[in-house]
Amino acid sequence: MEKFFKILEESCFHKECVEWDESLKKANKIFNEMCDVFGIEAQQYVPYKDAIAILPTEKDEDKFGKVLKKDFDGIRYFKKNSELHKWWCEKIKQEKVECLKRPSPGSWISCGGGRFSTRLFDIKEIWYGSYSCNTDFKLPDGLKEMKASEFYKMIEDHNESLEN
Repeated sequence: MEKFFKILEESCFHKECVEWDESLKKANKIFNEMCDVFGIEAQQYVPYKDAIAILPTEKDEDKFGKVLKKDFDGIRYFKKNSELHKWWCEKIKQEKVECLKRPSPGSWISCGGGRFSTRLFDIKEIWYGSYSCNTDFKLPDGLKEMKASEFYKMIEDHNESLEN
């Protein structure tokens, strides 16, 4: 069963999403600066308060291979003694960035175990999501259920507005 929802602004879930989004925006700014300073080509990265990992391009592999740890599903962490690692950690500390973990609707909703999938995103600062699992479940307070058609129509309208 899949349910679609809007996260109400007054809910603790909304606060969690906004805090994560703000943290990610700050980390993105620092990562972009890091790319400029060190000549990193990677577009994907994993930010932590005390570590930084990238999905390196071939050029990144050639340039930074000696300061990258072993491959973990394509992701490579910079070694702790590397200039890049130290630069990242110092900037994160200076800017007071938390590098929060992405909120998961799975931590708010319980369907009694088993497999589940989730979605979480915002459109014009309004947060939406979906949760799917094998059993019926109830959405907690703070999540307002939407019809699937309304949910997909909203996404379609948003995507069309980006194209125009």
